[in-house]
Formats: sequence, structure tokens, C-alpha cells
Amino acid sequence: CCFATDHPLLQEVAVDWGDNITLSCTDVEQVLPTADLNSVVWNHEGRRHENIQPDAPPPALVNVTIHPSTVLALLLWDVASDGGYPIIDFTAQFRERYPDPEDPEGGHWHSVMPEHISPNVRQIDIYHLDPNTTYVFKIWATNQLGHGEATLLKAKTLHDIEEIELARHLLDGAEKFDTRVWVAAVAVVMGTLLLLAIGTCYLLYKECDIPSSKYLFHHLINRLL
Repeated sequence: CCFATDHPLLQEVAVDWGDNITLSCTDVEQVLPTADLNSVVWNHEGRRHENIQPDAPPPALVNVTIHPSTVLALLLWDVASDGGYPIIDFTAQFRERYPDPEDPEGGHWHSVMPEHISPNVRQIDIYHLDPNTTYVFKIWATNQLGHGEATLLKAKTLHDIEEIELARHLLDGAEKFDTRVWVAAVAVVMGTLLLLAIGTCYLLYKECDIPSSKYLFHHLINRLL
């Protein structure tokens, strides 16, 4: 509100990050003796402030850590603030940290899949890394006002021959896995269970039917006699 008269006019105005706002004072000839024409007093949630932080893109994430293995790494983070609007998603990227003096920024950034990480997630696995290699990782949050400040970390993957071979074997198997084989295996198992169920029901039916058959046989013999 701008105190320019004995009866100041209170106005509530909202402004987003990056936008401008202009507050004009009325009846400038009736300004209070102690008022400053060049000053504006902000009132936020019932408290008087001189500086109000407007809504903005999310700040940098906190507690960001990276736990590298040989060919994969685990990235974890927490959120301290959403900037005033709900976080839409997170984005993480990585690249090799090349020691080439002619390329101090390193190589091309690779996106971590999925590219738009759910706002409820606080960790993600990063695959297809090379062992014994230094990488730079970065992650940031996004709300409706834009991308937040990115957090960068550096980490080096481990060098373990046995783990490398095992991880590569698992990754190769995952990429070459044919879902039709899985569907066929499930169909065989379900068919076997169905046959067992039918056989069990038939045996139970026969067990229940035998006493009644004997009773009918004896009843027929007695009538004939």
C-alpha cells in the first residue's frame, strides 16, 4: 500500500518473477507531512516489509549427492523450496569431464531418462556410464515460471573388472530380452495351473458322487426283491 493521503487506499497486487509492477499514489497534494513520495511500504501476511521476495523459479536443490558404481550411479536430492509454485518436474544430465585443455567445458550433455522426472521422486539411477571415468552431473527443478538453478557435482566411476562384466551382462540381457518369451512362459504356467484345478474339481466331484450312486443301487435292488 502507498500512504499518500489521510485515508490511504489499500490495493492488493500480485506479480510474478520477471514482471514489472507500478504503484501510483493519488492526491499527492494532500500527502502526510511525514510521508516520503518515493517510498512504498509492503504489507505481507499482516507484517510490514520493505523487501518482499516475489514468486520465482525453484532455487537450487539441497542435499544433492552422487554415489557412483562402475557403469551406473545413484543421484539423490532434496527440495528446500518450490519458488512459490508447485514443482512440475526435475531434469538431470551428465557428461564426461574431459581433461582436454582445448575443451574445458567437456563434451555433450546427456539427459537422464526419463527426461521429465516426477516431482515426487528424490533419487534416480543413471546408466550406461564408463568405468574409471570422471563425470559431471547436474540437476534442477522446474515450476511454471521456468527452470530453477542447477546443482553440479563431479564424481568418478569405479574400476572393478568383475563388476563391470556382470553389469554389462545384465544390461545387454535387458536390452535383448524378448517379451514374447516371457508371455509364452506365463501362458504355460497358467495353463498348467488351470489343468490342475480342473483335475482337482473332477476328483472332488467323483468323491461326492460315489455314496449317492451306492444308495441308488441298493434302493433299486430292494424294490426288485
